[in-house]
Amino acid sequence: MPSVRELKDDALADQQKAAEVVATAMYAIDTLLNISQFVLAIFGGSLAILALVGIGLVYRAAKREAEKVAEKRFDAHIESSVFEEKLDARIKRALDVQKENEAAKGLNVPELFIRAVGRRDVMRIG
Repeated sequence: MPSVRELKDDALADQQKAAEVVATAMYAIDTLLNISQFVLAIFGGSLAILALVGIGLVYRAAKREAEKVAEKRFDAHIESSVFEEKLDARIKRALDVQKENEAAKGLNVPELFIRAVGRRDVMRIG
């Protein structure tokens, strides 16, 4: 029958072996955790780069489509009768103003005022 001392030594040896096994297991878990964190960091960085590229592509495509739509609407507006009417009215107004300016070159200030207001009774012209 083993003595108490031998039992204690065997228990201590078993405890040291268990501590070594636990240390090895902790080292393996730590190594696995570091590897997985490294892989996840690379995966996350790759996803971030892909997201930036995707955002750039979406931005360019949206800008191109917006330009196409704006160009179609602009062309439709230019070809519409409303635009032609407004353009004709502005050209006519500009020509009228030009004719009035040419006609008013020889007039003095009271005559210009009468022409602008349209009434002679506002001012007394001698």
